[in-house]
Amino acid sequence: MDFPPETAGAYVDADCPCCLGLTGEGFPGVVAGPLSEIRMVNVKVLTVAETAFCVSGGSGVTDARAEIANRLVAQGDPLWSSLTRPPVV
Repeated sequence: MDFPPETAGAYVDADCPCCLGLTGEGFPGVVAGPLSEIRMVNVKVLTVAETAFCVSGGSGVTDARAEIANRLVAQGDPLWSSLTRPPVV
């Protein structure tokens, strides 16, 4: 993934770790498709600090991921993404 120069060092360039499936009010989880329902999935790119927290958290990877998701929701609109948002850790 190519990141803009002003975000240099804030994001992992290679694998682009993400948090999937955050939900928010006023946005449907599914929409009608031509053959079946289509599930809407939010994708939020994690910062270097957030990624490190997830993979090295003392409480375990699953708990760390849940904590990052909770913090992203607490930060404000969980469905809005910006490469200039402050990290939640």
